[in-house]
Parts: sequence; C-alpha cells; structure tokens
Amino acid sequence: MLRLLTAALSCAGLLLAAAPAPDRQQEAKKYFEAECALCHGPDGRGLKSSARMYRVPLAKLDLAQGPAAQSPEPDIVKIISEGKGKMDPYKKKLTPEEIEAMARYVISLRANAKKN
Repeated sequence: MLRLLTAALSCAGLLLAAAPAPDRQQEAKKYFEAECALCHGPDGRGLKSSARMYRVPLAKLDLAQGPAAQSPEPDIVKIISEGKGKMDPYKKKLTPEEIEAMARYVISLRANAKKN
C-alpha cells in the first residue's frame, strides 16, 4: 500500500511539474496597459501629451515604429530593467521573467504596427 501511495504521489508531482507556466504575455500586456501606456500609448505608438510633458520627441516614445523598434530583445530588457532617459527602472518592481515577458510584448507591438 505504501508503494502504491508513493507511486501515486510521484506521478502527481510529475504532472504538476509539467503544467504550463502562467501566461506571462497576458500579464505583460496588462502591466503595459496599466503602467507603460501612460507614456507609450496602448498600442506602443507614444502619446503626444506625454511627449510634450516630458519634452521629448514623440518618436522616442514610439516603441512600435520609432527608433526603439529597431532594438533587439536584450536591449529592451536592459532598458526596462535599468531605465533610460526619463524612464524609470523596473528591476525592483518586476522579476527578471516579467521583464523578459514585457520585452517580448513590446516586440509584439511592432508586428501589430506593421499590420495596420
């Protein structure tokens, strides 16, 4: 009986370990909409009002088609982590996995901009 119980618990542990991780992309989208869209806009194209307020060119806030759209994922991860210019760092607010998901979400904005 003990062997059967041990085997059952082992199988249950394997099933839990194989379960998919939470959908970080959806979490990243929600975080982007709550925090980042205030400057970068919900579609990542930047907001004119934020550009005026921070006295930066709108293109600097455009993650989908501006200069930032050319940045590879490691550069985006670094910018999210450490901040850049007037953007605050997020390494104390987000885990490394969340930052990587945010970077992938930012990259997905490029594809959406190309479709439109």
